[in-house]
Amino acid sequence: MNTKLTKGQLEYVNYPKGIVNDQFVQNIDQVVDKYITRNAKAGTPLFISDTSGNKSVVVQAGMARVAFSTNLQDALAGAVVLGSNVNIGYVSKEGKESKLLFQNVIVAKVTDKNGNDLNGGSGEKIINVYGKQDMIPATVTVILNPEEAVLLKQYESQGRIFLIGH
Repeated sequence: MNTKLTKGQLEYVNYPKGIVNDQFVQNIDQVVDKYITRNAKAGTPLFISDTSGNKSVVVQAGMARVAFSTNLQDALAGAVVLGSNVNIGYVSKEGKESKLLFQNVIVAKVTDKNGNDLNGGSGEKIINVYGKQDMIPATVTVILNPEEAVLLKQYESQGRIFLIGH
């Protein structure tokens, strides 16, 4: 996992047509210089989804992924990407309370309103093309400990959660 693939590590195997589909890596050049996102043993087939332009975000023991709703403004105008290190802020619905909730939080995923991954695993910044609603962040997944994850969801129900970049 998180190993950058080289031509020397890869071997092309000609599998029977009946078991290969377009999800399988069919050409070594499709994955050279990409990172493998799962633990794989030699001789096992690779899927396109097993690779990424970036290292995967690894959830350490005792930590959890938690998602919250967002919009373009609260997701750093779309500048948040997989692996971003951010702070998380909160403003109550009435605007009477605001505070910094968490610091140095890792972003594990950014998705649109349909749940499509906006980074595509590439780690490239989201480019918002005005008028393309499918490019607007709707959900951000971050890594927190379980107690913090519950607290984040409680605050989300009471107001707005927003990201602060550094």
